[in-house]
Amino acid sequence: ASVQEENNTLILSEKHILEVIQKEIVPTVVQLQCFDKKLDNPVGIGSGVYYTNNGTSYVETNAHVVLSPDGDFYGCYIYFPFEYGGFGKYAYWSDNAWLYHNQESVIDNITIKGIDFAILEITEPGTCNATKCPFPPPVEGFYDVIGNICRNATTIELGDKIYVLGYPGLGGETLTITEGIVSGFLGQFSELTKISAEINPGNSGGLAIGAENGCKYGIPALMYADY
Repeated sequence: ASVQEENNTLILSEKHILEVIQKEIVPTVVQLQCFDKKLDNPVGIGSGVYYTNNGTSYVETNAHVVLSPDGDFYGCYIYFPFEYGGFGKYAYWSDNAWLYHNQESVIDNITIKGIDFAILEITEPGTCNATKCPFPPPVEGFYDVIGNICRNATTIELGDKIYVLGYPGLGGETLTITEGIVSGFLGQFSELTKISAEINPGNSGGLAIGAENGCKYGIPALMYADY
């Protein structure tokens, strides 16, 4: 059976969670092409997750995806995928962003540097089949969808199986799903999670989902150790 009852809580099987990811989560995972001040060629390409709040449309992603080489934000095109995962069903523009890479947090008198995180507001429709795309995007938001499958969310544990969704540079013309496990943690407060799933440039800003509980585990970002 794909579902079962446990303590009056609906528990979904891994197979059913994967089906929901394929049919309902994939449409919310967008590709981003972000620009420098000239707005002529994209200088950052990555992934993001679409959601809505109080009637406004947003995309979550990594800050490094949307920032130009001079460290400022100038704008990004946002492309929604077709049902098979190829991007370009709907196109939109964002020229408004909230950036968190320079903000610091203090926990137990210990300062933690800003996180590689950004929120974009979708501000203008692009072109769909020679006409303006529907605005706002006619897509159910990610947090509305995942609320239907995320059950028994607990702390992230070593060995948890995960799925990663995004648009890697290799094969990035369609959305890619890879799988792996939680393989470790970084930071004084384990604020970063290491995973074994394959990610490449372009996956940054996408999505990691627990395969067994259907909950959001975080935003993939490729990092390099500085020794």
